Amino acid sequence: CFAKGLNVMVTSVASERSAVFGGIHLNRLIPFPVNEKLSVTATAESALNKLAFDAVRLKCLEMIDVLFVEEISMIPVELWAATDLVLQQLCCKKAPFAGKLVIGTDFMQLPPCSGMLLILSSSILTSFRFLPLQHFVRMDAGIGQ
Repeated sequence: CFAKGLNVMVTSVASERSAVFGGIHLNRLIPFPVNEKLSVTATAESALNKLAFDAVRLKCLEMIDVLFVEEISMIPVELWAATDLVLQQLCCKKAPFAGKLVIGTDFMQLPPCSGMLLILSSSILTSFRFLPLQHFVRMDAGIGQ
C-alpha cells in the first residue's frame, strides 16, 4: 500500500481482519516460529534466519514506513518484542521498531490466546503515545463486524 509517499503495511494476527484492510497476517509478514517456549531473542533470530532466504519479504520489511496493526491487543507482548527486534536488526536502527511509525487499533478488545497482554508491557507504555479516537465510524455492510 502506498499513500502520500509512505510505504504502509497493514497486518494483524487475525488473518481475516488483515485481509479486510488489504494487509497480511503478521506471521506471513515476519516468519516467526510457532514454538511458544522460545525466548524473544530466539524467536527473532529464527525469523531473521528465514528472512535471509526471502529477498522479497526482506526488502518489503526494510521499506515499510508505517506499520498499521489491526486488533493489536491480540498480539502477545513476547511476539511484539520479537517484531521490534526483527525490524531493528533488518534496518540497522536501535530505535523502537527501527523508527517506523506504528499505528495500532482495538487496544482493549480481545486478549492474546497465550502470552502476556501487550498493554502490560513497559516498552509499550514508554515508547508509544496513546491517542483516543475522536470519532467512531462503523463499517458499512457488516464487513469485519
